[in-house]
Amino acid sequence: MDRLVSRTAFGSREAEVRRFGVHGLQEGRSERATIGRCRDSTLPLHYLCDGSRLIQPNRAKNLVDPVPPEDSHCSKSILEENAVELVPCVKPPLATTAPIWQDVLAQAVTGELVAVLNYTSLAEICEDPEDVADALEHAESERGHAAAFTAEGAKLGIAVPNNVNAKYWKRLRGAFLRQIEARDFIGCLIIQEVMLESFAVASYKRVGQVAPGSLGSTFAAIAAEEEDHIDHAMSILRAERALNVQRFDDKVQQLHIEVMTTLAEMFAREDADGHCELCCGTCVKQSLPMVGLTTSELRGASLRHYLKTLDRLGLAGEMTLAWATQLPV
Repeated sequence: MDRLVSRTAFGSREAEVRRFGVHGLQEGRSERATIGRCRDSTLPLHYLCDGSRLIQPNRAKNLVDPVPPEDSHCSKSILEENAVELVPCVKPPLATTAPIWQDVLAQAVTGELVAVLNYTSLAEICEDPEDVADALEHAESERGHAAAFTAEGAKLGIAVPNNVNAKYWKRLRGAFLRQIEARDFIGCLIIQEVMLESFAVASYKRVGQVAPGSLGSTFAAIAAEEEDHIDHAMSILRAERALNVQRFDDKVQQLHIEVMTTLAEMFAREDADGHCELCCGTCVKQSLPMVGLTTSELRGASLRHYLKTLDRLGLAGEMTLAWATQLPV
């Protein structure tokens, strides 16, 4: 099921979205993902339990396996519904920009782990064995991305926390699970491929431009790897829209209100509902300029990517732009 994955390049309409924008960096049912990283391993080991099978995933392509330092933090995160053993937040000892990268990486790793859970859940509703295998393969790929980000943190002396039950990510996961419960394959693709991945790809690209050394290279490589798969899911969604344009557009709008509003709130200028439950201390947003990032850049890039993806699906630009202007800032 190559069709499962889609990633898109930055869209146009830059002038139209300068005054607003949405940004994003990037439990389960029966699934459980176990992430362990120990001193004698060359990269964190990630496993997915699928029934009685234990699968060791592929690692992110085109990335060099780093070797964690001898005194690297050894931790395990078990992700399952209502029972999550979290990687705790431990402030790095460096009086540098390391705490900022710790928070940025925490968002990225958590987003990748949510994608692992989403693809694992998607496999549960696929009837074709090939579709099931492909969904699990995509889950493995996302685990590889989480492993690569975690290893980059180790290079900086950072123990990267994750929390799929953090306030905003739990809401996003819940939205996806509602589509799983409805056995709505198309709804799942819209959430994961059009919405969540638009934010991830655009944000990773921007972070890759400013992050130091191999950290920047890793963000850029993962963005490119995710983006390569766009055509497959786009063709599926275009075909679905052709069957009933109004029904499809209504579904996208419904999911936009639910999912994109949460993403916008996550990366609004201020967290109106309090701490995001991922940043180790105070909100990292005010510190981003110290590493060459701003929330407005991330919001703008992510929104352009999202709107361009909707353009490619055939949705009217005037309509989707109107949706976007209603998002929290």
